[in-house]
Parts: sequence; structure tokens; C-alpha cells
Amino acid sequence: MDRKIGGKRNRGWGRSMRFAIRNLFRDKYGDGRFETRRTHAQRLNDFIDFLNAQGVRDLAAIKVSHVEAYALRLREDVRTGRLKTATATNRLSSANVLFRLLNDGATTQVSARQIIGQRISVRVDEPVGLSRVDVIAAIRGLIERGELRLAMVLAVARFAGGRFREASLLELKKACQQALRDGRIVIRRGSKGGRSRKLPREILASEDLRNALTEITPQIAESNLIPARMNYIQWYRRAHRTWRKYCGEFGLSSKFHELRAAYACQRYEELTGMPAPCVKTAGIADPARTLCSPMSDAEAREQIALELGHGRVQVVAAYIGAVR
Repeated sequence: MDRKIGGKRNRGWGRSMRFAIRNLFRDKYGDGRFETRRTHAQRLNDFIDFLNAQGVRDLAAIKVSHVEAYALRLREDVRTGRLKTATATNRLSSANVLFRLLNDGATTQVSARQIIGQRISVRVDEPVGLSRVDVIAAIRGLIERGELRLAMVLAVARFAGGRFREASLLELKKACQQALRDGRIVIRRGSKGGRSRKLPREILASEDLRNALTEITPQIAESNLIPARMNYIQWYRRAHRTWRKYCGEFGLSSKFHELRAAYACQRYEELTGMPAPCVKTAGIADPARTLCSPMSDAEAREQIALELGHGRVQVVAAYIGAVR
């Protein structure tokens, strides 16, 4: 669907640059990929402020030289400690995406690695939610408050390493059957870039995950966690707003991603017999649950990358820490 609203400014996408960018991304990506569009829009706020300071107030006027100048500004922000390398790299990436969409897929791209530097994202602190007992208590508390869907999101994030979107689109009845029959579930929908459709992820169904599925699934009429009278965006906003109300009470982070990291740390210990590098104390997992002879650090990271749905094993460091 064409989101252009006419006029000469911003190539017809709207009078203000921020509004025009939202329309541009919706037109190029469709009404789906909400989180991708939202993330780009948030990152580009800083780029718009930079452009305005340069006297640029129309998307049609953006040139490669503006993106290059922005990259140099980001590099200075990293040098002075105002920004982390990962944040600066993400912002430049979104600026590159915007330029590419505005210029019909132009391949010209400003290299973050060459200008800003190598992006290094390594977790050094234990993720919040490492204690399965605390997460189970939060799940029980949500169920008692009638927040069954939100409780299931926590269970899938902590005990299957699923993203919020993957948990939301999980086919509950099928997953419950798989967990009870095969001892594992298959994540097919909601992954970044549609990876799960190309290579379905099989996740071992722990007792905690099976318990959540068998208790919650029969109480939800829909095939997944999205309520019947809501679309995904409405559900996303409602779920995050509700979780922010309760997370402090349960001593957990408002970011579901922390539970994904906790899952990765637990899997590392199960696979290697050693706590994850970012974990300062042992005892996350029961050694009796180790599924095979201990893997090497490299093998464990490859397995965890597969289970998390990442194409690059280097990304695992952001969840469990640096190589020992």
C-alpha cells in the first residue's frame, strides 16, 4: 500500500521528516515487521537532529556526504564516551538503511567498521532472571492476576530462549503436543529475517516449559498469544505496558531480552558443565541435567547460537560473555 500523502516535501511522504520516515518504512516493509520499523525510527531521531543542525530539512536533500559526516560525529561520540560502539554502529546502520530506501536500493554504504570501529558487544554482568525459581514465581504471580498470555511470554523467553515476537506467534497447542510427545518444541514463526522458516529451531522442552504450556494453553482460546480483538502491534504495546507494572515487584528486568540471556547462560552450563563467563557464581543448572559429555566452549556457543536463532556465533558473547 502506498503511504505517500502528496506534496513536494520529503518526496511526498509527509511534511515533517520524522512522520515521513515512518510512512516510508511502512510502505517499504508493509504493516508487518513492526519492531524493525519502530527500532529504525527511534535510532533515526538522532540522525534527523544532526541533519537539522546541518540545515537539511527534507529527506530528498540527504546525500552520502551527510551520512559520512554523521558517521564522523558518531565516532567522536564513541571516543569521548558519550556513546558505546554498538549504539553508534546501530544508528549509522539505520542511516544507511534510510539512504538506501530513499535511493531505490542504492548500494553505496558508509562503513561503520572503518569509521567508528569494530563493534564489540560482550556481556560482563549476570542477566537478571538467572534464577529459575524467581522466574517461576513471577509466572505464578502473573497467572494469579489473570495475565496468562504474559506469563507464557516469560516462560518461552526464559525456558526456550524465545524472542517476544516468537513467543507471541508460537502455536500453543502444537507446541504443547510437541513438548509432551517429543520432549522439544519447534519455533517457526516470528524470528528475525524469517530464519525459522528456512531452518526451524528445535528447543528442548524442560520441565518448567512443559508445566507452563500444559497449564496455560487450555485457557487460551486463540491459536497463539495475540488476543482475538488485537493485532500484533496492539498486543505488543499492551504486553510491555503491563509487564512494566509488574517487573519490579518480581525483581526482574522490564526487558524480556534479559530472560533470553538467562536461558543462554543456563544452556552454556548444561552443555559445558561450567558456568557462563559472565556468571560469577556456579550452581545455575543441576549437573545431572547435562545432556551429553561436556562440550568445548566453541561447540557450546555454536549450539546456543542455533537455539537462539542467530546466524553468527559471535553474537552469543552478548548473552553469556567472552570466551574463557
